[in-house]
Amino acid sequence: MYEQIIQYRPDSPVHASGGDLPPAPRVNVGLICDMHLHKEYEFLYIPSGRLRCVTMDDEYILEAGDILFVNSYVPHSTYAETEDTFTTMVQFNSPIVADSSLHYITRFFKFFDTPAYVFKSGKTETEEIRTCMNTITQEHKNHSPFWRDYVNANIFMLIAILRRYGILSDFTHNQKNEIKKILPAIEYMNNNFAQQITTAELSSTLSFNESYFCRLFKNILGTTATEYLNFVRVCKAETMLKNGASISDASYKSGFSSLSYFNRIFKKYKHYTPSEFRKIIKNREADFRS
Repeated sequence: MYEQIIQYRPDSPVHASGGDLPPAPRVNVGLICDMHLHKEYEFLYIPSGRLRCVTMDDEYILEAGDILFVNSYVPHSTYAETEDTFTTMVQFNSPIVADSSLHYITRFFKFFDTPAYVFKSGKTETEEIRTCMNTITQEHKNHSPFWRDYVNANIFMLIAILRRYGILSDFTHNQKNEIKKILPAIEYMNNNFAQQITTAELSSTLSFNESYFCRLFKNILGTTATEYLNFVRVCKAETMLKNGASISDASYKSGFSSLSYFNRIFKKYKHYTPSEFRKIIKNREADFRS
């Protein structure tokens, strides 16, 4: 299994393929995409044919007119069951939560979201999703005036549909109250990730005993403060690498104490080494220029 790095075209908030007009691309019978995961949400519409999606825990069958939703970081593979299988796909990152300090928490906080879900043909919600997907793919392709506004509006519409039908959850009142207990420490890590930070410093932001702080943080997020800080640093380093920074610069500027430790932690969260990640980004950029 691998993490798929989805490269967007410049200034585009989505990765899209297919569409109702013109017909979506045809696929061969059998394996379409091997087991992989990615941070983006994915919608897969089947105008015709039959498709099978396999996750680590379940299997989903799509008939003509159905739409599959795959949540972020859910391992999945797809297979075409018939020769007339066509696909339309839209992938996009979760819109940043209103409070930017909570942006990285979503990687750890347990929402009990649905890993994957099939919206069946003929349902009102399925038609709503299909309409949004078609608008996104057409605007993404044609670049009509204000096309990004149309794309973003339909992304938020898709999120709203997922939440309305209980597929995607949001922070509950109780969860928000729990997070508030450690929010100053989270903000401190988000803002000072490049510095060497100790749990003693973090506990002092809350005027807590260090051991109590460590237990509280783990109980709320299900991970340690050190693991959370490492994830923030990896995300920052990822952005630096995408913008052309060297691996050593990205490691140093994101706060890692050694290059070997950076390589190990980066692969833990991204499933690629930094050098593999840079090669993939360069290859994708070359594909866009060609």
